[in-house]
Amino acid sequence: MNLTESEKAYHLVLKKREKQRIESILKESYRDRLQKFNDNLASLSEHFDIPKVGPG
Repeated sequence: MNLTESEKAYHLVLKKREKQRIESILKESYRDRLQKFNDNLASLSEHFDIPKVGPG
């Protein structure tokens, strides 16, 4: 495969970003991620907590 310099740089940046993303995911344990997810869900309002008003 003959890649141009910019294509090589692009693929290098993609690999570097993927490595950083994987490292950031691996830093956090499953329990930490689950706790963050549950905290986020707890902070959201519930979709059906306000009853409909009116006929129907």
